[in-house]
Amino acid sequence: MDTNRILLEILNRRGIKGEAEINEFLSRSPKTTYDPFLLSDMEEGVDLILNAVNNEKKICIYGDYDADGITSISILKTILDKLTDKAIYFIPDRFEDGYGLNKNCIQRLKNEGTDLIVTVDCGITAIDEVEFCKSIDMEIIITDHHNVEGCKPDCLVINPKRDDCKYPFKYLAGCGVAFKLFQGIQRRVNLDRNIIREVLDIVAIGTVGDIMPLIDENRTLVKFGLYEINKNRRVGIKKLREKLMANKEMITSQDISFVFVPHLNAAGRIANAGMGVELFLTKDEKRAERIANELIELNKIRKEKQEELYSICREEYHRKYETKKFPIIKLRDAHEGITGIVAGKMKDYAKKPVAIVTEERHTGFIKGTSRSLEGIDIFNVLNDMKYFFEKFGGHKRACGFSMKAENYEDFVREIDKQMDQLATDAFSEKLEYDLKLPIGEVELQLVKDLEILEPHGEGNPAPIFAFENCIVENITYIGQNDEHAKMSVIDEKNVAVNLKYNDVKMQKNVVNNPIDCIIFNVSDDVKKYIESHNKISIIGKCTINRWKNRENMQILVENVDIY
Repeated sequence: MDTNRILLEILNRRGIKGEAEINEFLSRSPKTTYDPFLLSDMEEGVDLILNAVNNEKKICIYGDYDADGITSISILKTILDKLTDKAIYFIPDRFEDGYGLNKNCIQRLKNEGTDLIVTVDCGITAIDEVEFCKSIDMEIIITDHHNVEGCKPDCLVINPKRDDCKYPFKYLAGCGVAFKLFQGIQRRVNLDRNIIREVLDIVAIGTVGDIMPLIDENRTLVKFGLYEINKNRRVGIKKLREKLMANKEMITSQDISFVFVPHLNAAGRIANAGMGVELFLTKDEKRAERIANELIELNKIRKEKQEELYSICREEYHRKYETKKFPIIKLRDAHEGITGIVAGKMKDYAKKPVAIVTEERHTGFIKGTSRSLEGIDIFNVLNDMKYFFEKFGGHKRACGFSMKAENYEDFVREIDKQMDQLATDAFSEKLEYDLKLPIGEVELQLVKDLEILEPHGEGNPAPIFAFENCIVENITYIGQNDEHAKMSVIDEKNVAVNLKYNDVKMQKNVVNNPIDCIIFNVSDDVKKYIESHNKISIIGKCTINRWKNRENMQILVENVDIY
């Protein structure tokens, strides 16, 4: 198999062309990064922070309760702790305070002696809250990465998405912006450059966790961050890794997405997000182990609550909302920490944008969270009717909002009108693939060679291939409820390719060798298709299962086409 040709075709399809660009993308030591002082207000922000340090003022890092917020706080706290003992952090309570800057929280911090607030991963819409800060003589710097809609707050604002910001890369995570501030401070006070390496592992976790595109500077940050994670230097990550992936030789971006981040987010969803910050900052092994155990238990609780709510939402969807193009599922009660995840699962289930809303009886407000398909920019849809909202924010695929209860029915009617105007094809999720390959030509070495394209994630997904003319054999179902399918197929040219799990050590796959194939969460329709049709085409990702010095190739099937 011509690996170089396949690599070049994949890169070309993703817009990566020219020798220099390709070499940088594939390099083990990429160099794409930018001067932090290209960010608007960075100079002034660094000066204000150092002035506070020099005058022994109390500085509060004010963050969000998700993985991006947790990592952002940890990054900035790391460098401030090298300069002062008067740096604290604050994360609003998801249930009591809500997201972002809050006047009550600001007043509380003022009463406790805070002189300067530095926000991370939040604050870009906090115009009123910044004015409140001024009224009580509280200094404030906003660092954020969310879209700037209309006027920005009247204070120092470090955000690459500002219209007047000349920073070359606009898609840093909140932790990426915090890292640039970290760099700015490090340069200004001439601290050892090695401290930059100390936080790259946290930057990688936050960037992947916030589903930022893994291109340009983000690719550099995540690539070097993964190197640091795999050196096991940070005791908190080490303990979490030992408990969740003890036999995993190398941590990848996928492990960050599906293992680390859910456990970090579980703290903010169920209990106290500060546990995640303490996991990153502690140097005490026993404390790190205790926190890791607590996060694992919280994630188990999160999963249980999530499945319970998901079941309720499916029932409600079929009972009341199935005909809606944008189902807004109103529940009497729902755990606010998991409604976003369940809205995402319902979006996948219904193949439509979905919102879950609940009414806060003690305030008379409706709070909602929404998730959308690739073809429907839910931020634009909701932004056109933001006059309904008391609070609103988000991006193309996910938004949160709150409104007065008396506005709710008018809001739903307006949403229905808006959605009726959308083209039908906006609701179709088309699975694109990179290349067609004969299934008999897929080799273990090819899949290994393609690993040079990692880290994978938003903006740089794992390559997806189409395999045509497969004859189905040996279908089996696994999982607690038979929700996953394994199968064997034969190439149309009568080349036997067994896709059932095998345990061949260091197997080199050639035409007659078996390849694992699995369909996770197989739908009833696909079950019927593969059981009743003997010829199919599959679309999926080629991966390698590594376990105890054994390597087995498998195909993760993402779509099945029936002839």
